[in-house]
Amino acid sequence: IVIAMKSDQNFVDGLDKISDRRIALIRDYGYAPKIRRKYAAIEFSTVDDIQDGLVAVSTGEIDALLCTLALCSYTISELGLNNVRIVGKTEFDTKLAFGVRKDLPELASILNKSIRLISPSQQQVILNEWIKQKFVPRTDYTLLLLVVGISVLLLGIAVLWNRRLSHEIGLREATEQELKAADRTMRLAHQRQLLHREHTPLGVIEWNRDFESVYWNKAAERIFGFTRQEAIGRRATDLIVPENMRDAVDSVWQGLLRQQGGERSSNENVTKDGRIILCEWYNTPLVDQDGKVVGVASLVDDVTEKKLSEEMIWKQANFDNVTNLPNRNMFHDRLAQEVMKSRRAKLPLALLLVDLDEFKEINDTLGHDVGDHLLLEAGQRIQSCVRETDTVARLGGDEFTVILSELHNEDRVDQIAQKIIHSLAEEFHLGDEVVHISGSIGITLYPADAGDIDTLMKNADQAMYEAKKKGRNCCSYFTQSLQDNAQNRLHLTRELRRALKSGELEVHFQPIIDLNKASICKAEALARWHCPGRGPVSPEVFITLAEDTGLIHEIGYRVFEESARWASRWREKTDTDFQISVNVSPVQFRVEDQAFADEWLQCLRQNSLRGNSLVVEITEGLLLDVEPEIVNKLLWLRDAGIQVAIDDFGTGYSALSYLNRFDIDYLKIDKAFVHNLEQDTNDIALSEAIIVMAHKLGLKVIAEGVETAVQTELLQKAGCDF
Repeated sequence: IVIAMKSDQNFVDGLDKISDRRIALIRDYGYAPKIRRKYAAIEFSTVDDIQDGLVAVSTGEIDALLCTLALCSYTISELGLNNVRIVGKTEFDTKLAFGVRKDLPELASILNKSIRLISPSQQQVILNEWIKQKFVPRTDYTLLLLVVGISVLLLGIAVLWNRRLSHEIGLREATEQELKAADRTMRLAHQRQLLHREHTPLGVIEWNRDFESVYWNKAAERIFGFTRQEAIGRRATDLIVPENMRDAVDSVWQGLLRQQGGERSSNENVTKDGRIILCEWYNTPLVDQDGKVVGVASLVDDVTEKKLSEEMIWKQANFDNVTNLPNRNMFHDRLAQEVMKSRRAKLPLALLLVDLDEFKEINDTLGHDVGDHLLLEAGQRIQSCVRETDTVARLGGDEFTVILSELHNEDRVDQIAQKIIHSLAEEFHLGDEVVHISGSIGITLYPADAGDIDTLMKNADQAMYEAKKKGRNCCSYFTQSLQDNAQNRLHLTRELRRALKSGELEVHFQPIIDLNKASICKAEALARWHCPGRGPVSPEVFITLAEDTGLIHEIGYRVFEESARWASRWREKTDTDFQISVNVSPVQFRVEDQAFADEWLQCLRQNSLRGNSLVVEITEGLLLDVEPEIVNKLLWLRDAGIQVAIDDFGTGYSALSYLNRFDIDYLKIDKAFVHNLEQDTNDIALSEAIIVMAHKLGLKVIAEGVETAVQTELLQKAGCDF
């Protein structure tokens, strides 16, 4: 299948080269559907026969016609179309063939044999005669023959030059195509560059050698506020450079003109309305074809908000938002730096951990706003007590740290610590509130006490808690004994947890005797621990540890559960009114936990016991500063029928008013009074006073630690009940 076009058309190598032209196919020719499928993107038109198609090409109605080589050549010759010729071919091919019906296979055999008997020249004669039948003469070919004769003559002359010129023509066409393609590419690149420069979010500015702007895009207008008309032709130093930076900017400019390469910088610039903004600049010298710098191209971005955001994020990550002091993250970084400096300078540093005493109470009663104000002012007071080179940080809550670096005189540490304590002890005026607090300070030294940050922090923490144990409002230095005690405490805590899992804790019962009947009517449940590695561990040790670690809740419930089980057994076998007293820690009372009541009630039901089977022993200190959780639990004990005893009465802080406010059933005289009854008349008087007061209030009295008959007799005479 070939391509027929006007004679002035150059050679065409395939349909894709003329896909933008008007191309026609002959109706009902078998190759047409195949071409349409292959080139679906081309919109082909249709002609009725080859004569119409070639005439349409000749008159310009269409640009090209696709037809078979033989028919096309023959028809062009027959019609005398001297302005139409075959300019190329397609990848499609056709062959002439006979078709027979499928049910007459013998006919196909006969035809094939007959065709093989006809010579090629005879076949061509037959083909020519068959082709002639497809055409209708339309014109007089006399003139055409004359033209053809002249054309053949001219063609003969042209052939002599064809071989020589064909190569040059091909090179010329290829060069023209390359030049056209390069021109299109350059135009497109230029258009894209213009679009990019105008619509990029970065400011694009070009300057001449005099530092005058010659190009100013829309982003530059947005950044600096100057329109293009206002900016073109003006010097940068007069337009957007602050006055105090003009000399430095001129120095950078001279370097760019000397072709010292591109320059990236962050500078402050001034806008049309006088605002100072921070911009990032990317400056590149513009060089002509001779290598001479003719100007500078600049990309500029307003990074003011970005820098402010980065600074805010950095500040939030490294500074406390209440006190504006370094936070825990910044503190650890500063401490690491100071440790390295101390190591190089071979000078010690001190780490102070400051805890504000009673801060929680102020925060809870006066509110978080007052608490934040207090933290802010406390931080300022601590800062005022140290050097500018020292670091004050807030770790969180009510804890502050102070790093005293490069100490030439370690005595200054104590002076600064005392100064901080006195400063914090002064009253705080927080709005309408006047508040008093104190500070407990733990002190540790590098490298005397530790060689790493984690150990320094642990040492300071231990020393601070030691200061609190001393009564607060003081400082305490870390010592090795503190470390040993901390290690022992850690190991003991681990062993106590294991003891709870393995059942090493036991419940012992101490009998309580009715002095009037001289019989056992009650018992007190006591938790005891015999550690396989340590032997018996004092309750004063492991109960205090359990309260600090939260294990007291599990221990308390186990003691209650065991007491209920034995109370049920002894009530069944001895006395139906038999009671067991159970000590309850203040820590258990202060927990907001409904499980406290639910578990105890369930335990009583499981053992078929009423509430009066058990007595709960609490310390009088628990009632001095009554909190809602404590009141709720005392009311629950009353409603459940469980009686309450005040343990160690008279040895701590007392406020006798609570005996009227709460439903108390028993007072227990501490064994410290009982022990000296035989020798000290004052203890006898105090014991008698407690017994009389209790009886007047309707309470019964239990004396602890009675060991001799004389003590028993004295208590009976005083009217003690148990």
